[in-house]
Amino acid sequence: MRVDTRIAHLDPALIQPGDVVIGTLPIQLAAAVCARGGRFFNLSLDVPPQARGRELTADDLDTLGARLEAFEVRAIG
Repeated sequence: MRVDTRIAHLDPALIQPGDVVIGTLPIQLAAAVCARGGRFFNLSLDVPPQARGRELTADDLDTLGARLEAFEVRAIG
């Protein structure tokens, strides 16, 4: 997978149609990506309580079944 840009904080105003955003976003930012014609892939994993609140290693992500899942998100109303 080719990555053009890595950023710490997403400004939805920078999203262009066809852009792909991968990561974990608050729902309103994921909706903004989709509204601007971008595609959003969430880094999904099932984290047990004892693993929450700490940095996870690549091995942890593998163990927890980390995966990229595409979502279409839109605000209603």
